[in-house]
Amino acid sequence: MSYYAWCSKQYYIGLANIMACAAAEGIDSCPMEGFEKDQVEKVLQIDTQQSEVAVMVALGYRAGDQTPRKRHSLEDIIEYR
Repeated sequence: MSYYAWCSKQYYIGLANIMACAAAEGIDSCPMEGFEKDQVEKVLQIDTQQSEVAVMVALGYRAGDQTPRKRHSLEDIIEYR
C-alpha cells in the first residue's frame, strides 16, 4: 500500500479535531470528498512530490438560524414485542 493510500484514510483523525474545535468556537464545518484532486492541487499550487490533497473542509458561519430538527417519537418508530 502506498503512503498516500494509508494517509488518506487517517486524515479523519485530524479532520474530526478541526471540526470539533470549530464547533466549540461556533463555526460550522462541512467535510468534502469527491472533488477533482488534480485541479485542487493545481489551483493551490501544491508540490505533489511533497504533499497531496486527501480531503477538504469548508469552515464558516451560517447565514441564518438552523432549522429545527424534526424527529419522530420513539413510539412511532420502535415496536416492542
